[in-house]
Amino acid sequence: MRGDISVDMNTTYIYGDVIDTNISGYNLVTNVSYNVIWEVTVGNTVADNGSGTWLTLGSPGNYIQNHYNFSFSGLTIGHYCFSASLNVQNLEIDDFQVCFKIQLKYF
Repeated sequence: MRGDISVDMNTTYIYGDVIDTNISGYNLVTNVSYNVIWEVTVGNTVADNGSGTWLTLGSPGNYIQNHYNFSFSGLTIGHYCFSASLNVQNLEIDDFQVCFKIQLKYF
């Protein structure tokens, strides 16, 4: 099964910011149900998580893309990592991770 995932977000935020996130899937096969699972961790602790489903519809043989946009807030000052995985039938086919920090103010 084909499919690639990436995450677009900043790497530095100010305490109190709303964090906008865009998860993108590429090279997705039509008529396949993909599960997107994401989590935000600080050290070994999960601070937030979620999932969503992409059902790609289109002509057979076409590779398409999909997006999942959302925001979260309420994180304290610290270093975090955001990871997302793309799964088909409980099999991970791609993953992506970006780390970011929340600080008191820009220096």
